[in-house]
Amino acid sequence: MKTHLSLCLLLLAVLCGCKKDKEEPAPDRRTLLTSRAWRLDQVLVGTNPITDPSQLALLGPLNGATVKFNADGTLTATQASGAVTSGTWEFTGATQDLLKVTLAGGQIYDFTLRQLEAAQLVLITRNNSTIPVPVELRFVPA
Repeated sequence: MKTHLSLCLLLLAVLCGCKKDKEEPAPDRRTLLTSRAWRLDQVLVGTNPITDPSQLALLGPLNGATVKFNADGTLTATQASGAVTSGTWEFTGATQDLLKVTLAGGQIYDFTLRQLEAAQLVLITRNNSTIPVPVELRFVPA
């Protein structure tokens, strides 16, 4: 009887003493977007990669750039040549699924945020006058 009681008390102590590890909440979209610089890795129309320089030129300062979205709503786009363009960004969708980028010089890009994870950012252009068809921009951490 003492053995059963001791065993029950030991089991109760173990069960009560074990704390369940709390799962860390996933970072929100703003944190994921601003926590690193993003390098444009690939541009697609449908499933077709775009490599024609004249078509890529429609992206303006975003073409081949590394973009840093800052927590204060500003951004910098640094091209491979070293040219830097500044601008602003903001989420425009209620669920942070739309992104508006305004670059110095007045270029405005509206994007649908298709994917935002630690290892990839995918933006789809929406109704931009400078880019006549939906284009998918795939970024990776810089």
